Amino acid sequence: MASEPWARNMDVLRQSTWMNYSNIDQYWIDQGYNKDNLPYIYPNLLKAVIVISVVMFIGYYVMARSRKSLSLKKQLGEEPLTYWEIFCEGTKLGTEPAINFVGSCLVTNDRVFIIIRIVMALWSLTLTILGWAGARSIIFGSYFPLATIITIYVSRHRHLIVEGFGSKMQFVNKILSYFFCIQAPLRLVLGLAWWTKWFGTSRYKDMRKSSISPRAVLWQQEFLPCIFLIVEILWFDTRMSCISAYHSTITLMVVLVQIMRNCLKENGGTDNPQIVAWVKENPGAAYIQIILHIVMLPACVFLIAGFCNLKIWAFKKIPVIKERVEIRQNCIEIFRKRHALNKFLPKEQLKQRKTNARESYATIGRQTTLRKTRTTEMGNA
Repeated sequence: MASEPWARNMDVLRQSTWMNYSNIDQYWIDQGYNKDNLPYIYPNLLKAVIVISVVMFIGYYVMARSRKSLSLKKQLGEEPLTYWEIFCEGTKLGTEPAINFVGSCLVTNDRVFIIIRIVMALWSLTLTILGWAGARSIIFGSYFPLATIITIYVSRHRHLIVEGFGSKMQFVNKILSYFFCIQAPLRLVLGLAWWTKWFGTSRYKDMRKSSISPRAVLWQQEFLPCIFLIVEILWFDTRMSCISAYHSTITLMVVLVQIMRNCLKENGGTDNPQIVAWVKENPGAAYIQIILHIVMLPACVFLIAGFCNLKIWAFKKIPVIKERVEIRQNCIEIFRKRHALNKFLPKEQLKQRKTNARESYATIGRQTTLRKTRTTEMGNA
């Protein structure tokens, strides 16, 4: 059977020079993406993405300096923050998502909490090996194993819940927090994109799929991670704010700079041409999907943030869950204040405070507050 005119050998395509504007499918020519327009569109898009990336990197530096200049009273919540300071605090990594262990272990069956973490970690690794490819394997496959490691570590050293994590654990938690800001909206973007064919703008052969996959396989590869996301938000108290769109947006911009630069230089500029070859082979479909990526990723962050707020609103309407939510929020607030206080205390005083409190909090979370109350009442009866 003769091959389709749009299909080309990837090895041959990698050795081709510059973008392949002469082999555009007629479908995309009819949409206005032809060799007269695309040679001007892609360089201008690259310049715009580079400018946005540079500005956002400068923003990271300015926000870090602003956070360091915050007074202790502002970090403890005793003085109000300005809108800029609220934004700077919102982009700070390392407070989510591992901090959700602080609240969840207090009000849930702790063994069930850890078992679910382990199951999701193993499931995530299995799907990574069988279904995901490239950078998605790192983003999707690493989050739950890292979250499980932190969960088990903290469950064995419960005094860390009130003392604050050490430097090594804080570093791991920052990586984990960054992964969550990236992979949570990306899961939703990819799930919606593949199942709707980029909202009807693309065909199956424009979607970088080597062969037509059954719907059940697409469910495992694309929509099943969305179930992981729902479990993470509902069970583990992990939340996402609209401000966290900053992390996913700048990451996307940096990736696009690399992809488009390699597409616009001779021989692709890379030895791993899967994505580059896709853009060079089908520049019409690639352009509209790149634009949709830029729009959909922050939009999905806002959607997830809205779902998190809706969850809290709905939980507070249920009396039993309302009490648990308030306990979790109070505990997380205490945890954050201790994090801030640790930075201002002298090392000797900090070490003494942690030593004195360690025995008092060593068993925190091993018995939920509600069950402990019921047990006390039964003992007094």
